[in-house]
Amino acid sequence: MLYAARMTRRFPLLPLAALCLLTPLAQAADLRLYPSFAEVTTPPLKVEGGAVTVPFPRADWAWTVPGSLRLLGVPVTRTRVTPGMHPLQAHEGEAVRVLRGGLNLPGTLVDAGALLVQLGSGEYLTVRPDELALSTRPPSSRDVADVKVRFETGGAGEARLLYQTRALSWKPRYDLDASGGAATLHALAEIRNAGEQAFSGGADLYAGDVRLVPENVSTPASVGVGEQGFGAATTSTAGNVAQDRAVLSLGEVRGLQRYALSRPLTIGPRETQTLPFLTPKLSTFARYARVSTYFSPQNSSGRAGRFYKFTADAALPAGPLTVREDGVLVGTVGLGAATAGQLSDLSLGADPDLRFARRVTLLNTEKDSAGRTLSRSYRVTYTLTSTKSAAITTEVREQVYGQGVVVDGKAQNGNPATVVRYAAVPAGGQANVTFTVKVRGG
Repeated sequence: MLYAARMTRRFPLLPLAALCLLTPLAQAADLRLYPSFAEVTTPPLKVEGGAVTVPFPRADWAWTVPGSLRLLGVPVTRTRVTPGMHPLQAHEGEAVRVLRGGLNLPGTLVDAGALLVQLGSGEYLTVRPDELALSTRPPSSRDVADVKVRFETGGAGEARLLYQTRALSWKPRYDLDASGGAATLHALAEIRNAGEQAFSGGADLYAGDVRLVPENVSTPASVGVGEQGFGAATTSTAGNVAQDRAVLSLGEVRGLQRYALSRPLTIGPRETQTLPFLTPKLSTFARYARVSTYFSPQNSSGRAGRFYKFTADAALPAGPLTVREDGVLVGTVGLGAATAGQLSDLSLGADPDLRFARRVTLLNTEKDSAGRTLSRSYRVTYTLTSTKSAAITTEVREQVYGQGVVVDGKAQNGNPATVVRYAAVPAGGQANVTFTVKVRGG
């Protein structure tokens, strides 16, 4: 038979309390979900005989953050992490066949962990799991606990296991629906389980900058995490956002935004769930175009950019935002984290229907008695040309580097100085923006 590494969820015989601890959905846990990991606090387990052992199948242990395991409720004198036997270890020394490139090569399995085979010709070859054929059925890797965590305690009682896993995480997604002069912002909470373990329990979501000290750990490549959840099951309950609030805001905790699920979370292996999150009210909303350039004495031309801006009455965690106009998709962008009442500015790319031509005219050159240039003055003129069917407000933003910059007769602070001007460009028409710039040393 062909051997292909695949994890199933079974455990060897261990104390019942330890077995229930990680059996999927056996009991509810407390879950705290962050943007890149989750913290799990398991239901209580009994500690008897001064120790308790918890099994972690390999697929689950690979997602666990090293050093994050803690046993709460009883004093711990020692924690021992022991890797279990490889599923193929019992087949070491047996005859196997290697299927590669249309060949069927006889050999002997000499190292299960490294999948090292000694061919009948005497050479050694490292193989992939799908290239290895065995004469007898190997045990599934879920039939053994690949990793055992043993807590030796100073007494008996009830305890709870706390650990962090990168298998479970969440992020917000936003939909901005615009029509005419109005717009509505909806937020969805996307919860993703990238691992092989199911989770169940009350869940809080935390948004913000939460950092873990790296310990040379990476996402398990064997799990095959993909942007779409590896073709896994996906559940969405976002159809009736206003009436069925699935995620409730609990306010700010030490710089993090905290939210709670209104119902317990049950999420299976490789499953993604999307829940109604927020529908903040927008106090301001506007579409506009922007031209962004740097000062140069040379003429230039180009296209404006499409922008949206709005102010929401609720704090918004960072996440992707999809913009639709009258139901038509016009772009997806990243929304930065914003506090309540803070303006959010979105760039949706170039606008081919609004172009600019920038002309620069030298007005004056100031020199000292030795003929050295002290400054130069310029007139900068933007001609904005629209082929749109509606008028559009356009922001012209030009950055000027240098010391002692003067714009329209006013000295500027900062380097660079930023010149900002606005113009209403009529449908199918033109508008001009003009200002003067004096640059020291010009």
